Amino acid sequence: MLEIRKILLVIDPTTANQQALSRAADLALRLDAELILFLCDSIKEVGDSPFDSPFTSEANLREGREAFLRHKLRELEELAKPLRAHGLKVYTEAVWGKRFYEEVIRKCLSSQIDLVVKTTVHHSKLRRTFFSGSDWHMIRECPAPILLVKLDEMPDKPQLIVAVDPMEEYEVPVQFDHKIMQCGTLLRDKLGASLNVLHWYESPYLRASEDAIPDTYKQAHQEKLDKLLADYDVPADQVYLRPGENEKALTELVSSLPASLVIMGAIRRSFLERLAIGTTAEKVLDRLPCDILVLKPDGFVSPVTL
Repeated sequence: MLEIRKILLVIDPTTANQQALSRAADLALRLDAELILFLCDSIKEVGDSPFDSPFTSEANLREGREAFLRHKLRELEELAKPLRAHGLKVYTEAVWGKRFYEEVIRKCLSSQIDLVVKTTVHHSKLRRTFFSGSDWHMIRECPAPILLVKLDEMPDKPQLIVAVDPMEEYEVPVQFDHKIMQCGTLLRDKLGASLNVLHWYESPYLRASEDAIPDTYKQAHQEKLDKLLADYDVPADQVYLRPGENEKALTELVSSLPASLVIMGAIRRSFLERLAIGTTAEKVLDRLPCDILVLKPDGFVSPVTL
């Protein structure tokens, strides 16, 4: 059974408004998990070695980085104080780095992180590189589940959508869908939420009309979906089997409920495959107005190493 005992919150060094902080703290409280406030930052003008700054010694560079990180740790401790006062177990860590997503992934690998929480924004409006491409890197390369936060706060009774594909396409075993469903039911129970399940399917017959899809084709998908959900308590009126393109079916359901959180899986593809089709999580990242939780299949190996 899926458990979340250690949550890593990615602190944005570019702003004082840590939008995801309250979400991470609420989850830590509800899940009885420890919370790590993790910050990766650097000074653009300061290099990583004396070769980058010929008039600065290695000792001076090290001393400067350590002083910089001590200052950042003090800021993190100020964020941690009110959380600890509410009974949360909170740790703080600041590291020097130019690519924060790599340091986050290394932390996941070294500390067995169960969930990463990070604020995300609409990428066409970016002004700083803290977000530029980083969310896509996290989706593709982070071994831990990653919650990308968009909403300022979660409703009292949130609507969750679990997106599954029980047809075992792209060599993804059905066990991955069970992992996604377990995550959905866990959060449903802990958040007092309503859980909805979506499986969409694409068909060449859709080029004519939905009515042109053979009944046997629809039935095959329905049977696979029913078999997957036999182990879970999900009301029939909260299960959606829809034809159409993946991102369209998902965005339409999110809008109609409306949903607060989408839970879905992502598999790592080769560079050429990403150019051709990408992943559904990447395609909908900017389209969905709600939070997105992305999981990886068991056995996933990140290209980032310790």
